[in-house]
Amino acid sequence: MWLEREGMLAPTPGEQGESMFSTRRGQSPTGRQDLDAYRKASRFRKQLLHPRTGPLADPSRSRVEQEALSHLFAGAIGSYKNPTSHRHVEVDADEAIEMLILANHLLRIVDDRSVCAKGDS
Repeated sequence: MWLEREGMLAPTPGEQGESMFSTRRGQSPTGRQDLDAYRKASRFRKQLLHPRTGPLADPSRSRVEQEALSHLFAGAIGSYKNPTSHRHVEVDADEAIEMLILANHLLRIVDDRSVCAKGDS
């Protein structure tokens, strides 16, 4: 049961059988809407996030490919980071997960460039 896995329910200490109690974490969501929001947020695991950054240019790629990748990074910054710097932007859980997955992909590209750069030296 996902409520147990997420630490929202736990076996009642000293009780035999299937007696459970609501943990502090389980008492945080106060209604169906809060529980649904928690469920959506818990779909994204921290382990999916990329741990570091590095150089971007890959001299083995054509100039057009290098420019396209540059535009991809610039577009991500322009679309996701800049608006939140200037105003309050509402982002639902699904969109936030998609944004993080794109950011993770971009960081993997950065990692690939780091490996290429180390191999060239």
